[in-house]
Amino acid sequence: MEENPMAGVLNDESDQEIEYDEDGNPIAPKKIKEIDPLPPIDHSTISYLTFEKNFYTVHEEIANLGPDQVEELREKLGVKVTGPLPPNPVSSFAHFGFDNQMLKAIRRSEYTQPTSIQAQAVPAALNGRDIIGIAKTGSGKTAAFIWPMLVHIMDQKELKPGDGPIGLILAPTRELSQQIYVEAKKFGKVYNIQV
Repeated sequence: MEENPMAGVLNDESDQEIEYDEDGNPIAPKKIKEIDPLPPIDHSTISYLTFEKNFYTVHEEIANLGPDQVEELREKLGVKVTGPLPPNPVSSFAHFGFDNQMLKAIRRSEYTQPTSIQAQAVPAALNGRDIIGIAKTGSGKTAAFIWPMLVHIMDQKELKPGDGPIGLILAPTRELSQQIYVEAKKFGKVYNIQV
């Protein structure tokens, strides 16, 4: 009652005339919800902890590729890339620089070599870059963002009680969320990460 003294008290809107549809069912009146905007945040007054976001070391084989060879590899993979200085695509899981635990988990998942989206997106994500990747269903998009995410998570300090999640994945549907959950759990257990 202290929080909302008017709870349960009839107000002036209660005298509203109720409208009915052609079947005789009452039509709910339109409610106009006014949402107060969030106050602006001055990030210059907040001291954020520094963190590393570049975990990609270009493999020697990939670094030695010439521009023509990079374009040839992209054509072979069927990859189109835009943006300032995108990283070169890779052709092997060894080029990612993952530790042995991750590579074993990838092999257990029956991946033989990176898919097209993985070959281009994983180096960019490990580099801390923003990515928009478009590929067909079943092309390995989920793993392409989960693997770098796990590398980033493992570099963060240990969570204290009450801390929120380190990584967050948003998906538009429950079905897709469940598919992502299964993949994230499979690779997250390599590092004992709770999903």
